Amino acid sequence: VEVIRELQRTLVHLQTSAMPFHNARPLVDACKSLQLMDPVYHQNDARDFFDKLVDRAETVLEGLGGQTGKLLRRWFAGQTANQNIRECEHNSETLQPFKALDVDIKGVGTLETALEKMVQGEAMVAPNQLSCDDCQTKVDAVRRSCIKMLPNILVLHLKRFQLDFTT
Repeated sequence: VEVIRELQRTLVHLQTSAMPFHNARPLVDACKSLQLMDPVYHQNDARDFFDKLVDRAETVLEGLGGQTGKLLRRWFAGQTANQNIRECEHNSETLQPFKALDVDIKGVGTLETALEKMVQGEAMVAPNQLSCDDCQTKVDAVRRSCIKMLPNILVLHLKRFQLDFTT
């Protein structure tokens, strides 16, 4: 509950204060309860932080009863469709809920281009063809991810780099 209270204080201060800064230490200290991968005063994964913060807020709001607990799901809940589009036309689609959409922007000029690249997908041709259960053979295909349902508030997690565990 404390992390939500401190988040609220921070947001109110940022909205109403004429001061050009805000001491976020109480909010950062309260984030210790989110059980992040690293201590709160070290760099943590932004996506992991966002997911845990929203989960905590949902838990607090659900404790208030009524429809309040469903507010964040209504605001942030979206859905992607992971599609396998096969040449034989035996296509498949898996739906995946999301609160924040991961967008790879490394080496891409604009967000629009990055989103187009995401839905363009990847050609799966020999030797990486996809199996078709109906045809009992491997076929050329395109594997892509599309936004099936947009949330009211779209949160984009801009992936600027890829972690390389060998370096």
